Amino acid sequence: DHEELCGTSYGSFCLNGGICYMIPTVSSPFCRCIENYTGARCEEVLLPSIKSQAK
Repeated sequence: DHEELCGTSYGSFCLNGGICYMIPTVSSPFCRCIENYTGARCEEVLLPSIKSQAK
């Protein structure tokens, strides 16, 4: 199946700059999140992993 952009009825479905898509055979929208965000609606911030800076 191919995905299509959501219509205006889902204009605010995705949070934090995520882009809403629909798959015609699936009745619920989903989000493609921008970098550093995750979750079904891009509601969760991905914190950078803390790497050891010790030398």
